[in-house]
Amino acid sequence: RAITIRENLSDALRRSGQTDKAIALMQAMLADPLLDAKQVGDSRIASVRMNLARALRNQGKYDEALPLAQAAATTSESIFGPDHYQTLVQRATVASILDQMNDCPAALPIQRDVARRMAARFGEHKQASMIETGNLGLMEYNCGGKATGIALLRKVEGSLRQHFGEGNAAAQSFRMSLAEALIEQGQRHEARI
Repeated sequence: RAITIRENLSDALRRSGQTDKAIALMQAMLADPLLDAKQVGDSRIASVRMNLARALRNQGKYDEALPLAQAAATTSESIFGPDHYQTLVQRATVASILDQMNDCPAALPIQRDVARRMAARFGEHKQASMIETGNLGLMEYNCGGKATGIALLRKVEGSLRQHFGEGNAAAQSFRMSLAEALIEQGQRHEARI
């Protein structure tokens, strides 16, 4: 129970913008011998490591975040397998950190694999699958594949609106990213639509 309460508290702190407090709490959790993996399980420790990695990523501390995220994703894959939702989402976080570090050669293959596996495992019309495909579109665009990225963003944004409505938060986010990409590519008229 202690790890569940502390994990939920650290997540609430992180989401409310109190990242420093969240990081301190998660670091304390990982150092607490009562919350050792033998007591709470490797998957719970992987979850804490991944949340800590996300908080550090959000602060731009990519060198600290990356090994934590990689360790968490490796643990989840060994426990749940390569196509489990938790494994895929954690691998996507690894890719996002690498992308933030401008390491496209490392980030793109991971995100391509995550998007492919997510669609194969859960269906291409599941929101999580579409989000990972949209994340791939952003990464492709940022890594130089402008046309590929725009095509993926256009597809995902339209599909999210079709399946989940105009007010879907992910659809709105990808619509904004698509508009920004189109403007950057000189397609201002299409960006307005």
